[in-house]
Amino acid sequence: MPTRVGTVTMRGRSVDGTAVVAGLGLTPGRALDLRRIEQKLAELGHSERFRAVWLNPSGTGAAVSFSPELEPAPDRVFGVGVAFDQFMSGRPWIGGIDRSLFGAVAEGVAIVRLGSYAQEVAGFLRLRAVVRRRYLPVAVGAWLAHESVRLFEGSGELPSAKTQEGGGFIGMRDEYEMASIADAISAG
Repeated sequence: MPTRVGTVTMRGRSVDGTAVVAGLGLTPGRALDLRRIEQKLAELGHSERFRAVWLNPSGTGAAVSFSPELEPAPDRVFGVGVAFDQFMSGRPWIGGIDRSLFGAVAEGVAIVRLGSYAQEVAGFLRLRAVVRRRYLPVAVGAWLAHESVRLFEGSGELPSAKTQEGGGFIGMRDEYEMASIADAISAG
């Protein structure tokens, strides 16, 4: 069983790829930490930035060399859909992500949900800042929502109560999930 990392030759260099390989502990001459590699690969499995990560190990004896190849997610993805339930009625939505903003140093996400009783718009921008060869995910996001809250008394429906809300954040956030804005909107 190999005990140390031999050479590491990146295929298709990128800021994210270099940071990922360093995060796996694949530094030439370092001890081979299989537990760390396993843990970091499991984390990458939940990442939206890469479609696949191939380590391509080779060698014999005490050292194992790697030729990592990272298959990035598409630069742009857009989607449309309709959610339906009896209480909220039909709710069409449109959303997308662009990972190539500002010369591919930033990515943005936007989603718009429309419906009879609720309308929401949310956006998120993450800058891939590199400080001392480390990736720092500087992020900013905002959302606005309007809802007509349906009220009932007995077997009849009362006039709806109207609500408007909004919010935002700025800070460091590595991963982004569309559900997190939806949860924030729902939580108020």
